This record gives sequence, structure tokens and C-alpha cells, in this order.
Amino acid sequence: MFNDILTGKASLEPKRESNGPYREQAVLPPIQHVCVTCGQRYQGPAGSVPGCCSTCHVAIVEANARESALAVHAAQEHARRAGKSHRVLRALLIVAIGIGAALFRYGTAQSDA
Repeated sequence: MFNDILTGKASLEPKRESNGPYREQAVLPPIQHVCVTCGQRYQGPAGSVPGCCSTCHVAIVEANARESALAVHAAQEHARRAGKSHRVLRALLIVAIGIGAALFRYGTAQSDA
């Protein structure tokens, strides 16, 4: 059997069931749905669940893209502000360490004299 699979004479897939000569595949008609957002009627394939019409779907996609762009802009602005405050904090820390070192040197010079 393994050699037959390698040569292409056999397969592990199950055999297809042949339809009778008078059997045809059923084609179901489309279903009328009502948009959950705006209430407009639209056609959907058989067996589908109600959702949004194409107009509302496009509006939702555009709104999501707009909100995403605003969120990215807000995150970039927050990162810029955080970087700026870190630079200010670093500068103040360097100044404080410098003043502390100068006072330490001045204090040790006064105690030696």
C-alpha cells in the first residue's frame, strides 16, 4: 500500500461517494437580513447570521482605522513627553550631584585648614 501511495496509484483520502444520476446538489436561496446597526435590509448567503450591511461595515472599518491612528498618535506623544521629562530629570540629577560634590570638596578643604 505504501508503494502505491508513493507511485500515486492509491491515496489515504477516503473514497468519494458518487451521487446518483438523478441527484443534484441543493442550492439554497439567499436570505434577507436586517442590519443590526442601521436597520436596512440586505441579502446574505443561506445559513448566514445577521450582521452589518456593506455601508455600515465600511463605516465601521473607517472608524476603526481613524481610532487606531489617533491611538498611535497619542502613544507617540506620550513617548515624546516621557523622553523630555527623563532628560529634565537627568539634567537635574547631574546638577545635584555636581553641587553635592562641590560642597563635599569645600567641606573637606575647610576641615583641613
